[in-house]
Amino acid sequence: MNIEDVEGILGSCHLLAMLAPDHVFITDEQVRQVHGSMTYRGLAPKKKRGVIFLSGAANFSTVPHEVMHSAIGMGEVGAYPLGFIMGLRAQLGQTLGLVKPGGDRRPSYKEVDPPKGYGGRVKHYVKVG
Repeated sequence: MNIEDVEGILGSCHLLAMLAPDHVFITDEQVRQVHGSMTYRGLAPKKKRGVIFLSGAANFSTVPHEVMHSAIGMGEVGAYPLGFIMGLRAQLGQTLGLVKPGGDRRPSYKEVDPPKGYGGRVKHYVKVG
């Protein structure tokens, strides 16, 4: 997943564009529990609204799923089906040409330096529009 994919998914639905996070972190690495075998596709910190983190395992439904957590604090029960439906709509719409990525609602991001401690392992993007 790259920032162009994220922008396309967010721009495919008016609700997602309105709720677009201010900060997006993307890594190619897998994110796992410290003492466990669970792998995360994405994360949305509870104490930092407007931030999503996408791992190397992220797919088309991860972006809307994490936006639902980040923007409105929705729990897993609601975020899973909404993330899947909105992600599927974005993926099919772009593939079939039903949804034109872009337009005035598509948020755009610019890359900035990640916070200290990430050691070049994460790309950090900030919303500019």
